Amino acid sequence: VFPGFFIGQIEQSYYANGKTYRTRPFRHWSALRDDEKFNGKKTEWVPVRFVQGCVNGHLSDINWIGFAHDDFKTSCQKQLWLDEAGSGNDFDEIFVRCECGKRRPLSQTKLKNSPVLGDCNGQMPWLKDYRETCIGLKVNQNTGELQETGRPERNRLLVRSASNAYFSHTLSVISI
Repeated sequence: VFPGFFIGQIEQSYYANGKTYRTRPFRHWSALRDDEKFNGKKTEWVPVRFVQGCVNGHLSDINWIGFAHDDFKTSCQKQLWLDEAGSGNDFDEIFVRCECGKRRPLSQTKLKNSPVLGDCNGQMPWLKDYRETCIGLKVNQNTGELQETGRPERNRLLVRSASNAYFSHTLSVISI
């Protein structure tokens, strides 16, 4: 299932830094297969609206637990929440929060060359479990040519339903 994280359609409030946020729980698909309830109540779940991708056309789920904790090796398994203020369209007003107390703004993902989403793992969810090696490229300042960096590209935040989230590579061939 892609994306693998879902947001519960529960309207609750969370107060932080002098603002009131609408907050909704995150849950991974694997937990939803057995129980669609949240706090004992039947809950509607919708796919999270954000995914990550790289310039090589790879697309994957964001590691929301690692993002919230600023640590992709964390063992915390507490409940995650998506906190939104305003209309929910300003990344400065959207936070991912863990019940352990960690909280991080989504706006950090939009900084140029931001490493906060980690390196690309070469996933292509439309091909099930297929992955390929992600090859990072940079422009050689002297020649203007692309050269490999020796490491994968960094992931970038994408809105799942945006037209720039995925572009297929189409080839046309005429053989005579």
